[in-house]
Amino acid sequence: MASAAKHRALLGALFALGACGDGDSATDAGVRVDARVDAYAGPRATPSLVANGKKAGTNVATLSVPITVPAGLTSPRLYVSVHVGGSCGYTTTHQVQSVTLAGMALTRMGSRVGSKCQTTPTTRTEIWELLAPPEGAVMVNISIGGGTSTTLHSIAFVVDNVDDERPFVTAVNSGTSGMIAVPSAPGELVIAALGTGNTILDTPAPAIVQNVTTAYALDNSAVFTATSTTASTSISFAQANTDEWQFVALSLLGTPAP
Repeated sequence: MASAAKHRALLGALFALGACGDGDSATDAGVRVDARVDAYAGPRATPSLVANGKKAGTNVATLSVPITVPAGLTSPRLYVSVHVGGSCGYTTTHQVQSVTLAGMALTRMGSRVGSKCQTTPTTRTEIWELLAPPEGAVMVNISIGGGTSTTLHSIAFVVDNVDDERPFVTAVNSGTSGMIAVPSAPGELVIAALGTGNTILDTPAPAIVQNVTTAYALDNSAVFTATSTTASTSISFAQANTDEWQFVALSLLGTPAP
C-alpha cells in the first residue's frame, strides 16, 4: 500500500505542475491531493452524482442556476461548471468574478480559455466547488466581468461520498469529436465538463447535456461522469459538425468506507 500511496503522490505532483491533456496546462490550477488522504489505505466508498440543474442565457453577465440538494447525504460537494461563450470575431475575454450559493462563495477548481478560431482566446470553461452545500432547493448565482457575453451557461451537480480530488486537467482542440484522459484510480468518480460550439450528440459516458445554440463559439455544454477502473480514465464525446471544444476535468476520491 505504501508504493500505491507514493505513486498517487507522484501523479499529484506531476499534474500540479501542469502535465495536462494534449500538452495544455490549466489556468488557476491548485486542486490538492491531501497527504492525509494519500496515506489512507483502507476501502473507500464510490462517489455518486445525486442531483443536477442547468441554465443558459444569451447576452447576459449574470446567471442563476436552480438545484435541489437531497437530504441525508454523507459527504456532499456541489460542483458548478461555468461556460462563457464568444465568437471568432469576439475580442473580450470575460473573467468569472464569483459563483455563490445562499451567500456562500464557491472555490474555483480550475479554468480553461480556448477557441482555436481566435488569435486571442475568449471562451472560458471552469469548475467551481462548495463543500457541504445546504439541503433543499437552492440557487447558484454566477457573475462575470467585462460586460455581457454572447452566451453564459452552467451545469450544477451534487456528488456524495467525496473525500478529495485529484489535480485539475484540461484539453482543447477542434473537430467532430474530442477526448480527455483523466488521472484516476479504481473506484474514483471522474467528472469532465465540456464546452463546445456545436450540437452535442449522445455519448458513451453518462452525461448531462445542455445544447443552447450553434450561432457562436462555446454555446453548448455537458458534464460527463465515469467510475474509474484504471490509472487513467478517458472521456469522449461527439458533436454534429466540426467546431472548437474545450474540456476541464478531475477525479473524485471516495470517503473511507464505514
